[in-house]
Amino acid sequence: MAGARSRDELARLFQETVQGADPFAAVDFGLEMAERFGADGELDTGGCMATLASLLLNREQPGDVARAAETSRAVLANLPAEMESSRYRVQYDLGVALTKIEEHGSSTLLEEALTVVDAMGGAGNDADRAELQVEVLEGVYNALVRSPQHAPVHALTERTCRTLVQLAPGDAKNNMNLGAILCVVGKVEDGLLSYRAALELMDKPAGRGGVTAAGKGELGG
Repeated sequence: MAGARSRDELARLFQETVQGADPFAAVDFGLEMAERFGADGELDTGGCMATLASLLLNREQPGDVARAAETSRAVLANLPAEMESSRYRVQYDLGVALTKIEEHGSSTLLEEALTVVDAMGGAGNDADRAELQVEVLEGVYNALVRSPQHAPVHALTERTCRTLVQLAPGDAKNNMNLGAILCVVGKVEDGLLSYRAALELMDKPAGRGGVTAAGKGELGG
């Protein structure tokens, strides 16, 4: 196409605009680059596509969140070596996007989000990474709570709550939520153990939110 801008020119315009007063103005350059040259991470040595995904996720115009997920997947498929240390941040953007996409049958996307969290690493991660994992998981949990309740959703909820407790064992709310779903799926004894753990944490400064004084009385038995 005559007069079409090269990938390098689009990348330059994108990066310059991102650093300007209105970073979201860079989205059009990024989308043109993705549409004409692909969002494959292997070609994205400047990190433009990863930044585009983040911009789309935060701009949230119609279609932006789904496009952010699509772009993040493409970047992760062939992430350049120089961006490997940022892999978990691209995974975070993908996880958040998946929890925000509203469509029928979204439990499949939420399951993908849980897989993304697992790929970010397990217990013992640095604090920044663990915090991002917890944020995605909380989004997954909230989306699951709003979903029609049936066995597959219950299984995803249990998996989500168990991972939250693993990553943030000192959070009373996580233990309480795990106790609730375990009771729902018939694992009552395990559920009561989680409830008791939540109550114990509520008596410590490290425990946060989730159980009222009345709730303590009901759960303490």
